Parts: sequence; structure tokens; C-alpha cells
Amino acid sequence: MKIGNLKTNHMKNPVGYGYKYLHFTWNVWDTKEKTDKWTRLQVAVEKDFSEVILDTGKMSCYGSVFYDAALVLLPMTRYYWKVM
Repeated sequence: MKIGNLKTNHMKNPVGYGYKYLHFTWNVWDTKEKTDKWTRLQVAVEKDFSEVILDTGKMSCYGSVFYDAALVLLPMTRYYWKVM
């Protein structure tokens, strides 16, 4: 399974925006195995994901996938997210 084209509120790597809601989107392709039908989104404060502030757990995925999160973001703070 390949995951790519990650965007937050329709932008790649937005910095300095004060969003009330976050809309995460990504694309999934080359899903061949039965186990490839799930993705998981994590948002963290640290680049090594030692401090995860959101973990969706398993979500079904087919093609384009999205997740809307109502996170309270701190000013002057960089956040990291990944999809597995």
C-alpha cells in the first residue's frame, strides 16, 4: 500500500494559519492485500511522534481518504502528522 498527497485544509505543509477545524486528506493506492484496507492518522507535537495528541486508530480506506479533527492548536507551535 502506498500513501501520499498529504494535505491539511487543502494545502501541503501549511504554516502560520489559525484554523478552527482541521481537514486532513491523503490518497491511498496499490492496495493488494486484505490488510491494506485500513489507515491510521496520528498528529504529534514532536517530530519523532513521542507526544501524540491525536490517534484515530484504524479507519477504512479506499482511494482518497479524509479526517476532520477539532483540535485546539497552540500558537507558535509546529505540529506533525502521518498516515500509516
